[in-house]
Amino acid sequence: MPNWRIENPVFLRPRRIGKSLFCSLLRYYYDRNEAAHFDELFGQTWIGQHPTPSHNQYILLFFNFSVVHVGRTVGEIEHSFKNHCNTTLDALRTLYPSLLGEMPALGMADAVSDNLEKLLTYIHSNRLPPVYVIIDEYDNFANQLITGNRDLHYQELTAADGFLKTFFKTLKAGRERGAIANLFITGVLPITIDELASAFNIATFLTLEPAFECMLGFTQAKSTSYSMRFTGNTNWTRPRARKWMR
Repeated sequence: MPNWRIENPVFLRPRRIGKSLFCSLLRYYYDRNEAAHFDELFGQTWIGQHPTPSHNQYILLFFNFSVVHVGRTVGEIEHSFKNHCNTTLDALRTLYPSLLGEMPALGMADAVSDNLEKLLTYIHSNRLPPVYVIIDEYDNFANQLITGNRDLHYQELTAADGFLKTFFKTLKAGRERGAIANLFITGVLPITIDELASAFNIATFLTLEPAFECMLGFTQAKSTSYSMRFTGNTNWTRPRARKWMR
């Protein structure tokens, strides 16, 4: 497994199960700014003692879509999305001054896809180290629309000419030309990324792969233990509890 190369992995799990913590691990593993801390952070672990050539080789671009505010309109959602993403993109000039210090400032009012394209073009044209992109909770604000029965807003959000689909199209293009080394995406449900399939049809879903069932430590033994605790205080049978948990 250490020699596997997973292209554009998408990992879906329920909330409160460790996805964000795993994203943090990836950030410290791949970020070239953290190279000096590699032995301190990973030296006593298996991955530290068996590092891949790609550790601490990339410009790290991390988005956390859980901070995107779900407003009353899709326009308000886009405004919050733009604030988070454009601030994150422009901050790279400060985080990597030797590589991106001379890159022109990005417009905070510009479309996120336009700013992302400017960044990737600058990296590609100047032959800089590629970007490793991590998106945590990719579907957070979309799920809030679904659970809030805001179907029309959800359809507008995932429309072909919408800002979200255009953003993922830009990621795909950056991946294809090598400005993006890889992407790692977490979320809860596959619904939204399925809606975006025409824009981002390069994802590799790890969610149901047996080799990755225990990636975050949630094993069959633990689920059995939880079901036993649950049924011990209710009238539910263990098979019924397991079926409900699945």
